[in-house]
Amino acid sequence: MTFSSTPPTLKLLRGVLIFKIAVTVFLWAGPLLLFPVSLFETLMGEAPSPISYARLLGVAYLALIVNYAGGFIQTTRGIVPWVTIWTGLVSNGGGLLMLTYLNLTGSQQASTLTAVSMTALALIVSGLVFCTVRFRSSVTAMPKPV
Repeated sequence: MTFSSTPPTLKLLRGVLIFKIAVTVFLWAGPLLLFPVSLFETLMGEAPSPISYARLLGVAYLALIVNYAGGFIQTTRGIVPWVTIWTGLVSNGGGLLMLTYLNLTGSQQASTLTAVSMTALALIVSGLVFCTVRFRSSVTAMPKPV
């Protein structure tokens, strides 16, 4: 799963991971860890309750950032980071499905932040799916059986 030169799909994956890290820091982890309750109310109409669970979720997002950063480092070495790709697909795909469901059922108050998050999630999932398909179609990118 290593390449002697960097193929375009690996370069694209690096871009997806950089975008994913930035979105996670600025839209999710940072706000959950740092925003006061009043800012949540202003942006979303309500604050997470209890706020301690939102803060813990912010820490969990930081853990995901570690995974994405590790995957980015692997791509710079010419390695396809399959665990990072699958983590991103489950995390971002699951988040997109959940937000879509909550908005369609009216279980969540619609907000600009939700719309921005859903758009970012859709872009990330699309990029990860595209890269996965491209890597899977390349014999050299397929993981070797154990």
